[in-house]
Amino acid sequence: DIAYDMFSRQGRNSDAFFNNLEPLISQIVYMVAPGNHEYMPIVGDNGANFKHRFKMPTGNNDYYTFTCGPIRFVIISTELYYAVERKFGRTKKMIVWLQKTLTEANKNRRKQPWIIAIGHKPFYCSDSKPLRCKNGHAFVK
Repeated sequence: DIAYDMFSRQGRNSDAFFNNLEPLISQIVYMVAPGNHEYMPIVGDNGANFKHRFKMPTGNNDYYTFTCGPIRFVIISTELYYAVERKFGRTKKMIVWLQKTLTEANKNRRKQPWIIAIGHKPFYCSDSKPLRCKNGHAFVK
């Protein structure tokens, strides 16, 4: 989660968080992956605060890719695998995009030999609390 709950107090929580970080993040590239507190449909937040504050390279904050030297970063929204999001086709669109992106990245291995996938939820889970590893991790893998 970027600023824990970006929607609280009409977005003022995230404003306060980022005002404190501004001296740092105004000087470096700050790439983000959405977490469960960037989209909170249960309280009526559709990610508007997140989308308003972040503009990633492709114009899509849910998933995108970028390179930095020998590394291709692939950012996905693991949140699309959870709750109601699976019903709206956004997950399928991301999977199609991911397959295409990884195929293209594999063709460029001489230029970017490293491919790093990033998402909010872990791809593998070994938590001792049983529910934490059962709630959607199979979808993410």
